[in-house]
Amino acid sequence: DFLPAEVDGPVLQTSGGASLRLGDAAVNAESSGAELSTEDVEDYASDVGVDGGESYFFTRGIYDFEVYGIPAGAQASVVIPQLAAIPPDAVYRKFSADDGWQNFIEDELNSVKSAPGELGVCPAPGAGDFEDGLQEGYFCLQLTLEDGGPNDADGEANGVIKDPGGIA
Repeated sequence: DFLPAEVDGPVLQTSGGASLRLGDAAVNAESSGAELSTEDVEDYASDVGVDGGESYFFTRGIYDFEVYGIPAGAQASVVIPQLAAIPPDAVYRKFSADDGWQNFIEDELNSVKSAPGELGVCPAPGAGDFEDGLQEGYFCLQLTLEDGGPNDADGEANGVIKDPGGIA
């Protein structure tokens, strides 16, 4: 069971009755979708007083969304169709107003998976097609995030997961 959220291009999906909305950086950029440019993120970082400079190259897009409508401290999965195939040696980078850019932290409650899919078309969250890690040549990314966990940009178990980030 999933709820799609229309963006400027790919459709993001989330699981378990959760909903998606634009994140703070996307709202700051006056974006009509969750996809952002590196410049949009740097502008947002400047506005909140964090170094938004990044030595990584984001070729697959940066997305800023919030998952809401979940119990405090729960997990949610989000599927993000990629604008191009995942490159070799890719990492998922996250941005927070407190720490700037960092790598996605994987543990028993937070994971990065990918599936072959095709440009703009991905399986639903939790589908068996997803494999651990970022697989070169695949078009679909699934993030499983813990509310209040190390990848929730607001750091609070409050029923909202904030996730600006992208494949670099």
